[in-house]
Amino acid sequence: DIRVGGQITGAVNVGRAVSVPGNNQLGTGSVVAFGRIGSVNVSGDFGGDVISYSGGIGSVSITNGSLMKGRQVSAFGADVESLVITNGDLLGNVHADGDIRSLRVTAAADGVFGNVGINPARSQFTRYDAFRNQLPVGADATTALDGPTISAGRNILSVSVAGSSFEAVYRAGRAVRNVAITGGVS
Repeated sequence: DIRVGGQITGAVNVGRAVSVPGNNQLGTGSVVAFGRIGSVNVSGDFGGDVISYSGGIGSVSITNGSLMKGRQVSAFGADVESLVITNGDLLGNVHADGDIRSLRVTAAADGVFGNVGINPARSQFTRYDAFRNQLPVGADATTALDGPTISAGRNILSVSVAGSSFEAVYRAGRAVRNVAITGGVS
């Protein structure tokens, strides 16, 4: 864990770990600040939380990985300015007491990733590359509601999803302005 009583003005960079059944080396360390968090850059799956208790979050970038189910990116008392997941899935929750300004989930050409929520057609036991499978360890569709909650106290300004949205909740205190989902919604 990184826990700071003030601001994190620079970038926090998190490297990639193997996350497959039988060899799950993914950590659960979180980045928590009582002030603003400038940026968090993750390579691979992320099993921690990014939380600012005041001042907001500038940017969170997850590349070739997913935000794990049960985890969160949260800005209490302020905004989440940018969350970008490239070639991964959004399985955890996103919250801002203020606005969520930009949330983008993109996919590679093969279309395996780029979803919000757990795609029931994918498996945690089907290999994708040397570091991960189609779904992270422990992320299988169940009979319960498995999707994440994307919530803002004020507005959700822009959401762009390259894949589909599965059992996700989009909720804002004032307005959800723009949600573009290329695939299906279930």
